[in-house]
Order: sequence, then C-alpha cells, then structure tokens
Amino acid sequence: MILLRRAFAAVLILIPVLLWTAFAQPALAADEDSAAIAKLVQDQASAWNAGDAHAFSADVAEDVAFVNVMGTSFRGKAAFEKQHARIFATIYKGSHLVLHLDRTETLAPGVAYIELGIELSGYHGMPPGIPNPPDGVMRTRMLQVLKKVDGKWTIEAFYNVNVLPITTPAAAK
Repeated sequence: MILLRRAFAAVLILIPVLLWTAFAQPALAADEDSAAIAKLVQDQASAWNAGDAHAFSADVAEDVAFVNVMGTSFRGKAAFEKQHARIFATIYKGSHLVLHLDRTETLAPGVAYIELGIELSGYHGMPPGIPNPPDGVMRTRMLQVLKKVDGKWTIEAFYNVNVLPITTPAAAK
C-alpha cells in the first residue's frame, strides 16, 4: 500500500511537469519568434529612415520575391537592394517610414506571414501613377512571408500595395 501511495504521489508530481514541458516550451518559442519578428520589422524601419539600402535588405532571402507599390516585380536580394538604393537616393531620400505590425500568422513551423500598415512622409515625389496624398502621408499595406532559416527569420516574399482613399460616386462629383 505504501508503495502504491508513493507511485501515486510521483505521478501527481510528474503530471504538471509533463504538462509544462508539453505546453509551456512551445509558448516560449512562440514568444521568442514574435520578439524576433517584431525586431526584424523595427530594423527595417530604422534602415529605411537611415536611407541604408544594404541594411534594409539584410533580412531578405537571396531569392526574395518583391512587388513594389506600382506592381513591378523583382526577384532576388541584389535587385531588391539596388531598387531601394535607387529610391533612397531619389524620391524617398530623407523620407520617414513608420511600420505598424498589424498581424502575425504562423502557417507552419518556421513559416509565417506578417501584415504591415505603412506610413511614409517626407518624400520628394511619388512613383508614376501614384497620387500624392493631400496630407503628405503615403499609406500602403504590406504582406511579407517569413521563413526561419538556421534560427533566423528571413523575408521570402515582400508585397507592397498603395492604399487609395475610397471614392464613392457621390464623393467623385
């Protein structure tokens, strides 16, 4: 009987430990991933605001798929960096970028996507076909697909779309 009580007591002690191991550890990893992704976004904003195309490209994959606000598609880190170096030296020189991390969704272990709200001010011009907002703040929405490679999150796909004001037939008159 004493042996049975000791075994039962050991099981009662072991169950919380097993539950903690099963459930708390993944949550810890999720918290670490969330923090790493938030830092990646913060680093992007800092690099943009410094006009540093190399730093802005630091977290993109070598074969990144990139679509800009005009719908132009680029492939590869070199093209991504070159495009950003061009705009940092011209229309977006000295501009200020604010990124809002609106959503993070895990698609599979080591694969996530994020949705960003973007506000850009202090620019010198707009890309062709993009209207200049009356308040001087360009707003876009961005979707990034991220992949964890060797413990580091990289941007595999980068899609940016301009947000236009909603116009209704009454507003258009």
